[in-house]
Amino acid sequence: DCTDGCGGSNGLCTGPNSCTCNIGYKGSSCGSYDCPLGCGDSNGRCTGPNSCTCNIGYTGASCESWAVLGVQVENISVPEPAVVGHTARLECKWSGQDWYSIRWYKDDENIFTIIPKTKVKEATDDVHGVTVDVDSSNEYVVFLKDVVAATAGEYKCEVMGGKPHFVTSVLTKTLTVA
Repeated sequence: DCTDGCGGSNGLCTGPNSCTCNIGYKGSSCGSYDCPLGCGDSNGRCTGPNSCTCNIGYTGASCESWAVLGVQVENISVPEPAVVGHTARLECKWSGQDWYSIRWYKDDENIFTIIPKTKVKEATDDVHGVTVDVDSSNEYVVFLKDVVAATAGEYKCEVMGGKPHFVTSVLTKTLTVA
């Protein structure tokens, strides 16, 4: 005899005030959802039988993985090697739709920035060995004019997602010069 009904169809009455809960439910009257994997502890909350709703920034069946929201840099390609006196083409392959900015760096110094919402498309002139062809460069490709030995270094493509999270994805690749 179960006076609380074992959560309606959530469980079975097995004796006086004793319920055996169906899979996905727990508690003395089977009235609470059960997510055995815990929804990543504090990364989400149990919102249904074996169903997690993840907090912003987390993904997966039990909210166990960090999610890259908005954008993801997938690959950077650079010439191997770049040739002195020529133009070097650096490509940043990324995915996503809601992006705020694209920035390129050489040895952690900003060399090129695009922020479409403010119509910013500019290069920095004070990085030794780097001359960006701003007119030819875009959100996927940067052209370095008149390559010199000092053009060699670590090049980083940084894509920042849009509101409200502004999550950033980055990859780095070494450019050599011959």
